[in-house]
Amino acid sequence: MITPLSVLLASRVDLFGIKGGDTVQIQKIKEYLEKISSGNIAVSISTELEPSLEQYDIVHLFNISPRIHDTFLQARNAVRHKKPYVLTPIYHNQKFIDEYDKAHRYGMLKILNYLLPSLGSREIAKNIFRAMKDPRQKKAVFTQIKTGYRKQQRYSLLNASILITQSEEEAHALKRDFGIKKPFAVAPLGIDLPHNQNMSPHQALARLHEYILCVGRIETRKNQLGIIHALKQTNLSLVFAGAVNPHHQAYFKKIMADKLKNTKTVLLALPFTREAEPTVQEVERILNDASLPLLRFGNNGYFNKEGLSHVKSEART
Repeated sequence: MITPLSVLLASRVDLFGIKGGDTVQIQKIKEYLEKISSGNIAVSISTELEPSLEQYDIVHLFNISPRIHDTFLQARNAVRHKKPYVLTPIYHNQKFIDEYDKAHRYGMLKILNYLLPSLGSREIAKNIFRAMKDPRQKKAVFTQIKTGYRKQQRYSLLNASILITQSEEEAHALKRDFGIKKPFAVAPLGIDLPHNQNMSPHQALARLHEYILCVGRIETRKNQLGIIHALKQTNLSLVFAGAVNPHHQAYFKKIMADKLKNTKTVLLALPFTREAEPTVQEVERILNDASLPLLRFGNNGYFNKEGLSHVKSEART
């Protein structure tokens, strides 16, 4: 009898408490690894920072920006257990983050950007605040203060057996920004849409002839206002599918105010009240209910390259 390969998918401690695109990604990796292996791969998900790895053959880690403080401890733990690990960096270029932080932060975060011009210092400050609310992060944050934000990123990259990037551009950016050449495989992300013909029609979308669809949380980093302004002079409608980030209520109010001025070109579809990405069923409903010859998916974020909010479609008839 063949012993199944045992794989651990390890991620941030609040992966299920504060759900995001990475939550969906990790759950889908587990689902399809088990499905395509016909029982020859056993997959577990862990949000522990330093779990015992004796029973696992391979570890898969996620995120080096900005949540590297969690990933670093998990990478160091894998090295200490002499277990190979795969790393999906979900890397955001520092230049773009700096530009975004300077121009599009509000309130205390805007003040923080002036006080701490260094990205590493800003992330450590934000992580200290996170640890005050979530004690599980305390050890990771204290370790980051001693080690340094950038050094933790380099360590996690250097010790990985292989990188799984969302695009070749991301792999090249890692090589350029860190001077590290590692083997990599590209795995573009998308939306898993099972066929379901029994969903009731969504009349507000069915009446649209053609529209831009942007899937993801409503927050400043996703830059929904930017795409609203870019499309003002067109006849295209705009649909946002995603929950409002509870920390970005002021930004959401700006979007709603702009929507009222552009009712002919902007349709804001937000049937989601959870702090999470929309479910597969919710996105499928939006797609299936639209009667249109072409459906475009928008990647309007400031530094997404091929994330869950960047989904391409050639044409739909």
